[in-house]
Amino acid sequence: MTTSRTADEMAQDMAIVEKNIAHAGRPITIVWVVLMLATCVSWYFGDGHGATKLAAVLVIITGFVKVYLIMEHFMELRTAPPQLRFAFTAWCVVIPTILCGIYLVRS
Repeated sequence: MTTSRTADEMAQDMAIVEKNIAHAGRPITIVWVVLMLATCVSWYFGDGHGATKLAAVLVIITGFVKVYLIMEHFMELRTAPPQLRFAFTAWCVVIPTILCGIYLVRS
């Protein structure tokens, strides 16, 4: 069973591959450093430094920033269809907003 691919499909696939190759390297290293710094910020505030409410909100927001960066750069969501990217970005904004709101109202 063979499938024939058109030249346009192959050109689209090659464009995606070239985009991924161009994005690899230094930007990934920068993202990794940002993730490590975000981990240190979460640990610092989660370990009891700073105001309790502010610390909790910062840990929640930092966690979702890390999720976004990992999905965008390491899981290659940047090459996904725009609808999927929009849905994921909306999720990364709406869910931490709700969580922070619930925490601040309940505490």
